[in-house]
Amino acid sequence: MRQATSGASAYSTTLFGTTLPAVNDALDALAETSSALSGALETQRLLVAQTGLVIDQLDATMDTAASTVAETDRLFAGLESELGIVYNDVLAFGTSDALSRLVGEGGLDADKIAAFMASPTEVVTEQLYPLNAYGSAMAPLFMNLTFWIGAFMLLVIMRQEADGEGIPGLTLAQRYWGRYLFLAAIAVMQAVICCVGVLALGVQTVSAPALIFAAALASLAYLSIIYAFSVTLQHIGKGICVVLVFAQIPGATGLYPIEMTSPFFQSIYPLFPFTYGIGAMREAICGFYGGQYVSDLLVLALFLVLFMALGLLIRPLMANVNRMVARQVRDGGLFNGEDVDIPVRPYRISQIMRALSDKDTYATALQQRYATFNRWYPRLMKGALVLGVAVPVVLAVIFALTPTEKVWLLTGWLIWIIVIFVALVVIESLRFSFERQLKLESLSDASLIDLYGATADVERAACMDARDAGFGGRERACARDAARDGAEGEEARHE
Repeated sequence: MRQATSGASAYSTTLFGTTLPAVNDALDALAETSSALSGALETQRLLVAQTGLVIDQLDATMDTAASTVAETDRLFAGLESELGIVYNDVLAFGTSDALSRLVGEGGLDADKIAAFMASPTEVVTEQLYPLNAYGSAMAPLFMNLTFWIGAFMLLVIMRQEADGEGIPGLTLAQRYWGRYLFLAAIAVMQAVICCVGVLALGVQTVSAPALIFAAALASLAYLSIIYAFSVTLQHIGKGICVVLVFAQIPGATGLYPIEMTSPFFQSIYPLFPFTYGIGAMREAICGFYGGQYVSDLLVLALFLVLFMALGLLIRPLMANVNRMVARQVRDGGLFNGEDVDIPVRPYRISQIMRALSDKDTYATALQQRYATFNRWYPRLMKGALVLGVAVPVVLAVIFALTPTEKVWLLTGWLIWIIVIFVALVVIESLRFSFERQLKLESLSDASLIDLYGATADVERAACMDARDAGFGGRERACARDAARDGAEGEEARHE
């Protein structure tokens, strides 16, 4: 019994102390192994799915490759067939006598074949208008530039106004023509000397007389343009002439064919006188093409006549403005100013008659208008100056952030500057006109009557100038203005 108890105790000790812990450890290890096996199986399942997708893509790729290889095989089969035909043709050509007739008895010349394969075509250039040098092609541009600058310098160095000292009864039209003809003789001399000089330097020409005649006419046309701007708009006109010369260098077909320039220049180049001066001189240098030479000369003559007419007609109308600008330029002390010898435009007869009929009412109404203008005058001047600076800055920013051609920016700047100048001149002209009209208030009736007679004489002289200049339309306009002023004066007298 004791032995059984002792054996049972030993068995129990072994069971609970050794066997069961070992079994528990084995079960824990089995659980861990099962968990790891489950994770591995899940990973393998994902790998199998991804592998299936890759296999599908590879299968589609193999199908595409197979079709490509089949297509390539068909192409090679066709090429093989074509090469076979070529091979048979070459053999037949080699055995015939055509080859010997073409290349001689020696057979095919490898060097000739290689040269033909390297350059299968030959370009033969036939010069319709050959030139001896690049300088001959560029001569028209620089000669026209010389004529323009020469005419401009004549107006800068010499007096542009002609006085009537010692010549009684000299009209404005006669003054204009006399000064222009004097400057024209010098301009033609400049053109002739320039042509002789370039011919001596080796510039070719197909007709030297045609070159000299085109140069002389171009100089006269440029002088007419510059003279009209200078005497009509004074310093502003000279500034416009400077702007024009810079615009015409790239835009008048002098540097490049017009088709190679920007669309902006392609649209405005027919308006430039350089276009026709360069064209006419290019015809005389390179060769004549149809009637292009005569056509260019006619357009130059049109520029001459047109600006001559503008100068004769507009110059008297700008007399008061030019006097005002000349006075302000002289008072400013920054620029050299020239006195304007054109007589001041007279008061209108209607203004004189209103002052005679009721001086107090005339002065009161005029002072009220002048007071209103004075309230707006500082604002208008400041606004013009601010816009004159702000708009170019805004244009610069816009064009810097956009791919638009910069030539549009320069053109916009120039146009805006001209607009600002014109606005300032108009504002100052209004102020000058008010101040001038207020002077009628201080004149006596006898002085106003004398002024009326002087005004009528000036109006008749202006009509005579228009008649002498050959502008019948202007003469009729003078008659209409005189009749209208007479009617207004009569109305004011009755009032």
